[in-house]
Amino acid sequence: MALKSLRKDELGEAKFVIKALEGEEERNQLARIYTAEGMKTVEKEPCRKPCVELVAVDKETKKVMGGAVALLEDHENAELLIAVPFKYRKQGIGGALLEESEKRLKELEVKRSSILPLTPNARDFLRNRGYHYSGDVEQRVGEEFVVAPMEKIL
Repeated sequence: MALKSLRKDELGEAKFVIKALEGEEERNQLARIYTAEGMKTVEKEPCRKPCVELVAVDKETKKVMGGAVALLEDHENAELLIAVPFKYRKQGIGGALLEESEKRLKELEVKRSSILPLTPNARDFLRNRGYHYSGDVEQRVGEEFVVAPMEKIL
């Protein structure tokens, strides 16, 4: 079941949908994306912890264009992993995955989401959506980029 469609082609049709991860093929595609992006490996079997798993799927090709996995650390905190390959960036996919992940986490009554930005662009993307560095990192580094957790109260 499609949850959300954002970007549209010339005819006004959405080019991708955000939906719950389904089946081994989508899981394998998402694992390849995470590996290519240098991120944590996504398990090839469903999460053992309660979690949210979403994918952005091209409506025509059915190819996975990106994904989000939220691992519940405890009832109040979740670690979010989002990956969108370079060739699919700047299409609204990351924002749609983040928005839907946060919505699902709120439904699970999670209070805080954390994520580790790996690039300055990822940091800026997250800042624009209400995330900030954890603890006193922001005061210590200012505008300088560091790989450190960012968090948001949901």
